[in-house]
Amino acid sequence: MKYPEAAHAFAEQLLSDEDMSGLPQALGIGVTTDVKLPEEIQMSLVYNSPERVALKKEVDWQKWMADRSARIERGQQNNSKLARCLLPHVPPSRVFRRGV
Repeated sequence: MKYPEAAHAFAEQLLSDEDMSGLPQALGIGVTTDVKLPEEIQMSLVYNSPERVALKKEVDWQKWMADRSARIERGQQNNSKLARCLLPHVPPSRVFRRGV
């Protein structure tokens, strides 16, 4: 990076309260920092609206993480089936070879 100090200063400016409050006004999305937004902006947010929050389901993260290896295994099996479908003439060892 040619000017690291300038890049860091730019990033700090983007994360400032003033700039972070501009995103919800322009895009209708919530901020990812602890910036306090005015009430009228909070009510107009698409993703953080009371209706949207009411639709969100509680996630049991412990259960989700415990099932991680099974999800990975299912994904690998599905990828293998998809590869056999899309590339029937190519041996599986060639399809998933790294660096090719």
